[in-house]
Amino acid sequence: TIHEGQVEDLVEILISYFNPNRLQWERDVLEGLEVLRQLADQWQHAITEQRPPGWLLKGIPRLIIEMVSREDSGDRVFFSCLGLAITVLNISPQKPIQDSFFAIFTSSSSESFQFLNQLFLRMQQGEQETKLLMRTWQEMLQTDKSALKDYDSFLARLGNVVDYSDRSLHAILLRGFVDWDRSNSHVDSVFRFLHALCEGHNGKLQNFLRFQAGNVRSIDMVTSVADFIVLSSGYINPLNIEIVKTAILALAEMIQQPCRPNQKAVCETPICTSANNILNMTAEHYVSHYQALKHIKPSESDFEKYIDEAVACFDKKIYDLKASTITLLLALLECVDEPEIPSLMLGSLNPDRLIQNMNDLLFVYNPTLVYELEDKGQIEAWQTPAAPPIGDDSKVAEQEAEQVAEQFYITYITLSQFDESG
Repeated sequence: TIHEGQVEDLVEILISYFNPNRLQWERDVLEGLEVLRQLADQWQHAITEQRPPGWLLKGIPRLIIEMVSREDSGDRVFFSCLGLAITVLNISPQKPIQDSFFAIFTSSSSESFQFLNQLFLRMQQGEQETKLLMRTWQEMLQTDKSALKDYDSFLARLGNVVDYSDRSLHAILLRGFVDWDRSNSHVDSVFRFLHALCEGHNGKLQNFLRFQAGNVRSIDMVTSVADFIVLSSGYINPLNIEIVKTAILALAEMIQQPCRPNQKAVCETPICTSANNILNMTAEHYVSHYQALKHIKPSESDFEKYIDEAVACFDKKIYDLKASTITLLLALLECVDEPEIPSLMLGSLNPDRLIQNMNDLLFVYNPTLVYELEDKGQIEAWQTPAAPPIGDDSKVAEQEAEQVAEQFYITYITLSQFDESG
């Protein structure tokens, strides 16, 4: 049995721990962080009405902020710290631990700038990784014989990657292109952390992430996430689509309530242009060349089969990405009663894309109506939808499609109220 005092001691030891042997320091810290994660997970699933203990409510947030703020912590420790942070922030109710993070961020001895700067740098690094994964995808689409030889060489570089079930596709590919000891941004964990930090519409943290009033220098994390989405939207493919979706959902959470200053800050970025591009995506454009390559050279290695699986479900992932995108657009319009924000959105969004996506979803939950509209000539040939993928549970998928279609409709109607173009 581990007593509360022992856990508090472990937190303090990890904060102050030093070992001149860098590798041993990392191993010891990772082991300590994993112990804390398991204890936090046990508390999360415990049936109790007790207030979270001090080590969970205050100790772990302070440990995470101090560890991540250090420039020399390294990728593995960074990743483990954010994993621990996400675990504790998901403990219900979330607000006490969110408030603990906020209290530490805004304290007189705060390291919030260093902490947020590390997250910001990881997002910048993630942007470069997004471009790398797009180049990787483009390499895999080549079909001439010389390129196939290069493709074999590419696969050889990934030959030491194992245990696919426990790694993201993003991490696997990066491991193939860079030495394992070189940096991995873990940007997906950054977005999941920011999402959890604001979950439940925590207005104090939503505003703090945009502007840190008590700091000499402030970092606008809200706009930074929007900028990541804007850049990454031009490089979406089966190898990185999940990361973009995670970023979009995090940004929506940073806006919802609504947080009006965050709404305005995001609308001043090209986010709506990127949303328009995402709503225009189809899977066929991205995977047809890959499937042609597979016809020439069938998959043999485990890695190739792993990629095949990512391609096979890409159409469903695009569907999910569009659903996340409309959630973000709706968050930008939440409780809007002045033309400023809608006007900015109207300048970038194509209303025909909103209508087409609504029709596509209608084909899932009410195909009979689609055929009736087509027979009556109310849907033209170019508007006739192709049903999005619905997965195994068709009833659940139909309900989900109807809910997403309602979000598209609300977005369209809300924007139309501010449209002066006719």
